[in-house]
Amino acid sequence: MNPTFRLRFLATALAVVASLYTLEVANAGESAFSDFIKIVELRDAKDNAGVVAACQKYSEAHPDSDGAAHVLFFGGKAAFDLKKYDAVIDLTSSLIEGHEGFCLMTETRMLRGEAHRMKEQWAEAIPDFQAAYDGFTAVENEEAPHALYHIVQGQKETDEADAAKKSYDLLAEKFGGSKYVASAAKVVGATPPMAKKAPKKEVALQKGDQAPDIEFFQLSDNTGKKLSDFKGQVVVIDFWASWCGPCQAPMAKMQGYSERHPEWAEKVKFVALSIDNEAKTASDHLAKKGWDKTYNVWGGEGGFKSAPPVAYKVRGIPTAAIIDQEGKIAAYGHPASMDISEVVAGLLK
Repeated sequence: MNPTFRLRFLATALAVVASLYTLEVANAGESAFSDFIKIVELRDAKDNAGVVAACQKYSEAHPDSDGAAHVLFFGGKAAFDLKKYDAVIDLTSSLIEGHEGFCLMTETRMLRGEAHRMKEQWAEAIPDFQAAYDGFTAVENEEAPHALYHIVQGQKETDEADAAKKSYDLLAEKFGGSKYVASAAKVVGATPPMAKKAPKKEVALQKGDQAPDIEFFQLSDNTGKKLSDFKGQVVVIDFWASWCGPCQAPMAKMQGYSERHPEWAEKVKFVALSIDNEAKTASDHLAKKGWDKTYNVWGGEGGFKSAPPVAYKVRGIPTAAIIDQEGKIAAYGHPASMDISEVVAGLLK
């Protein structure tokens, strides 16, 4: 498994466990929670056959669970490792058709494309790889050239030589330093360009960095706000989106901080910043959940490319940033990797 994807998989699994506990156990969903834990344990034990069986059982028992989409995805990954490609296609197709907006949909399309590729079903694989390429490109994921390489392969295999050459040219132009360029060159009979030096990866915000000042809109009344408006206060920013399953548990937790810590009222500002493309989408989601819009803001159109996530170098959600009274980063990363209450309490001492 790609190391970057493995880290994201583990973070997603942790977040789903938290989400199930928060959203289901509290509503008599103990069975769904315990069944999901079993799947995670089987995955940790590398029992792929057990994972597939457990995922099938979970899907039958808890079709409406908040974890249902993730279980289909985990089952698909395990089935792929077992080389059961028909099962992969069935599981991922159920996920794609029944869970629009799933936070790992790009990875799901890549997975189904790989299964079709292994069965040499190139006509079916190409649309999946195209969707995966589009999704990976939108968030600058390093798997984008991998997906594009398979598009080149598929177009060559389906006798679309001109299209394959055009896709290869795009691959060489955009990802000249990628190992997939040389592989794609062999497919189309081209001479690969000289490898370009890979650009340095952007470093995430670090503790002690000056927090970028950003603008956003309060969802409760659409008023414009700036981070600098809260100078002198501790600010907790949680980047989320309505379509992001792992974001829901941190969001639910944030709604209760003020009630649990009334002594923080004048000292701490909580900001749940939606990267949905439209403010209405975020507002409708909050209304459905019954969450207070007081803590929720919208960063503007553009998703991951809107100004706030770009300024905070957000590459995946949920991502949280805690900013101290002097406007510097006190903590940054996945909400599950930090104890927000503890960090905030420490800043208020």
